Amino acid sequence: MSVPGDLLRAISERSGRVTFVLGAGCSLEEPTSLELSSVYSKAIFDRLIADGELVDDECADPWDLSCVASAVHDKFGDQRRVVERLPRNDFRYAKANDGYLLAAALLAEGAVSCVATLNYDLALTDAVRQLDARGVNEIAGPSHLAEFGPSAIVYLHRNVNEQDVEKWILRKEALDREWESGW
Repeated sequence: MSVPGDLLRAISERSGRVTFVLGAGCSLEEPTSLELSSVYSKAIFDRLIADGELVDDECADPWDLSCVASAVHDKFGDQRRVVERLPRNDFRYAKANDGYLLAAALLAEGAVSCVATLNYDLALTDAVRQLDARGVNEIAGPSHLAEFGPSAIVYLHRNVNEQDVEKWILRKEALDREWESGW
């Protein structure tokens, strides 16, 4: 892979001009070994059907987690049934893979100022702990923005430690529109 010269220069200058955005697929590699959201989505949908909480035609795409969350929210007024069926302990105790360790090292060295992640797992936080990168702040939601600092992990959709299941950014509406009034 060829990395653009301007990006390499910005990284080497440690100027705070580089942010990484991580998402789908970053947690597949061992030892993190988590599934794509589509796998979790289909399993959750199947469990909701088996538990008699949804019927087949209530979700247009059972492989799309935001679609399943929206269908559950439309029917019950909340997304609790989806969040409760996610493998939250797997997310909470996720071990960092090489990609996360590299991202954490770049944060610790000041080569990257921010890693924003769309994932709910804490593998990136594990990487920061493993590297003892105490200068990296964790921003788990809008209420933590004051802690941003020169080096930060930002959990854009919240993370597994968010206790209020309605604050998890899951539903299609939240992804498409609700962020417009603020993060």
